[in-house]
Amino acid sequence: MNNTPGKYGIWWALGIGCAVILLFYGKFIVSPNSYLFSPGGDGIKNYYTFAWHVQHDSSYNHFRGMNHPWGEHVVFTDNQPLISNAARFVNTNITPVGNVAVGINNLLLFIGLLVAIGILYKLFFAFTGHQWFAVAAAVALGMMSPQIDRFDGHFALAYCFVVPLFIWWLYRFFERPVFKLSLAMGLTLLLLLFIHVYYLVIVGALVLCVWFVFLLRKGNGINVKKAIPHLFIQIVLPFGLYFLWLKLTDTVTDRPTQPYGIVEYAAYWEGLLLPLDYEYFKPLKQALGVRKVSVETIAYAGLPLLLFILWAIGNGIYAKTKKKSEQTPAIPSYNQQFLKVLLLAVCMVFVYAAFVPFLFNIPSISKYLGLLKQFRSLGRLLWVVFYGLNIFALVYVFTKIRENARYRWLPWAMVGVLAIEGTLYNLHSRSIIDNPRQPLTWVPQHLNPDKYEAIIPIPFYHEGSENIGKVPLSDTIVGQSMLLSWQTGIPLQAVKMSRTSLAQTLQQLEMGYEITYAPTLLKKATKPYLLLHFLRDSTSLPFYRELHPIAQTDSFRLYEVTAQKLETLIQQRAKHIIDFVGNTEFEVSPFIFRDYESNATKLFFEGKGALEVSGAETTTLIDTAFEDLGDSISVSFWIYAHTEGLPQLKLLVDEAKGRERVHVLNHLQAVMNDWMLVEYNYNTTKGKTRVQLLKDGAKPNELLYIDNLMVRPARWPFIQQQKNGLVFNNRYYK
Repeated sequence: MNNTPGKYGIWWALGIGCAVILLFYGKFIVSPNSYLFSPGGDGIKNYYTFAWHVQHDSSYNHFRGMNHPWGEHVVFTDNQPLISNAARFVNTNITPVGNVAVGINNLLLFIGLLVAIGILYKLFFAFTGHQWFAVAAAVALGMMSPQIDRFDGHFALAYCFVVPLFIWWLYRFFERPVFKLSLAMGLTLLLLLFIHVYYLVIVGALVLCVWFVFLLRKGNGINVKKAIPHLFIQIVLPFGLYFLWLKLTDTVTDRPTQPYGIVEYAAYWEGLLLPLDYEYFKPLKQALGVRKVSVETIAYAGLPLLLFILWAIGNGIYAKTKKKSEQTPAIPSYNQQFLKVLLLAVCMVFVYAAFVPFLFNIPSISKYLGLLKQFRSLGRLLWVVFYGLNIFALVYVFTKIRENARYRWLPWAMVGVLAIEGTLYNLHSRSIIDNPRQPLTWVPQHLNPDKYEAIIPIPFYHEGSENIGKVPLSDTIVGQSMLLSWQTGIPLQAVKMSRTSLAQTLQQLEMGYEITYAPTLLKKATKPYLLLHFLRDSTSLPFYRELHPIAQTDSFRLYEVTAQKLETLIQQRAKHIIDFVGNTEFEVSPFIFRDYESNATKLFFEGKGALEVSGAETTTLIDTAFEDLGDSISVSFWIYAHTEGLPQLKLLVDEAKGRERVHVLNHLQAVMNDWMLVEYNYNTTKGKTRVQLLKDGAKPNELLYIDNLMVRPARWPFIQQQKNGLVFNNRYYK
């Protein structure tokens, strides 16, 4: 093999890379607008928010397609503001491109993969000087990129070139630190932040760790004084400019500061070193006792790296047992220096991603972590580890055996195994994204978006507040309602975004759970609604049967209804329940009802008082015993929901089978005026009723408000007539 520099090497890498990409994904590239890589979940949401912003929005910073009537800032829609706004500018001022928004999304993913292969070639050639090995390693490693696994949904994070690009620039920079490279890195990071803010932590972790190791080693004359201006340009300046723009353009003031799932999405070594998603390995998972790992933390680096790590551990142990003769160490080359720095840096990144998330649940530490708490999916940092370790392993093996003819086959074998695993990986990925795009042909074509207030999906959904939400049993309604909104230009009342306003969320969710009165937002509507009802998952708005569809299929009904008509139907249903329950003779059974009227508090659900407790302490709600209550007990109460960290609320319940730790939000029944009704049924132990409330990770000064606590036998209802309505099992009908 020729190992002399070749000026055509990069073109060989790009040419072979292009051929391999076409081999696996050719039909998607030839007809990019004809496929939705994901017909549901985050994928359809990201297609929808991108296309809706390009075609229907009137602002570059604000998205109106969901969360009607408020809409949302583009950053929190995951619609890649840099790209979607560029397309929107072209669509508005040059030529219509909104109808090819899907194709734009899809093609950019494959372009990013090809660019990654080109950058990897430059890295491998710089380290080895061998053109053909660099070509082979770049293509094999590029086609194993863990971000290919994001092609079916997280498009903004699926640009495979990002991590290799910054490794390449760091390699060039520390060889000869110049401000031109710092400016290039800073500008690129700023642009990436306008695609997805998570690049701040992904790129930032890599850059900062490489800087830290170089400073410790004092290599190439690097010191703190020289580092400060470069770090300011590379990280601090783009970070500052981005958040200044966000601060100036975002009007919402009550976004969550305690995102859910930080620990669940920590990095695990299994996600890096074991082929968890490969079919041949799945039968071995249970046999080997492999723990369950979230898809967010999977970045399989390949069998060669696993074997290399095992060899390195064994070789290190063996070397410790042998006495080494004292020799004057050779001065390492820059390549050797950088590889060692890269190895140490990515190991530091792994430690951060694997262990720091667990600190977020320690209140004494969590309160000092500030902005870091906003980046919950730290398992994505495994992408940095994937590239860093593989580059180190392949280059190390190649350079160690290049003069030993007996083992020259080894690095090529490593690349060959990567190519085989990459083939299986991409065949699987291709099968997942092979979803032809299918428009809603049954929807009337004459629907005028100016005529309608919004689309209300039934069942209703709201995902993304990090505090409270409503997830439908089936994802079908999510995808179909977004396609309807996309196709018609009519915004959705529902939400599937991130970090949405808590006040707005609570108003939306009045329609997401049991409805006992007309939701607040209906009173603000000035135009008719479209109701899209999914017949197979009807969990809310049971009065739909009184409406007449304007279009229908075997699975869906589409209704046109005014807000006034909806209010009337809801009021009629409440009156029907009041009349039926009020005129029915039920045996009133023993119960506890505490309205806490003697506790004068600034917040209360009914009356003038509520139970005010510290969120940092375990609060006993009930601890008593009854006779003849039966086996099943119902405990319900209203709790003030305009509170951070609702997913951390737990009930400690003494059940017949022992003490249970119950997630409060799993038993949410209704939302009303910023309060939520929690109802939990359980089997007692000899009539004993003991329920405690706690909040994991609560701050010492955090307060919770509870009102109208009720305990009753689950088989017997509780009814109480009031002047303006009726209380039925702690639900208030007016």
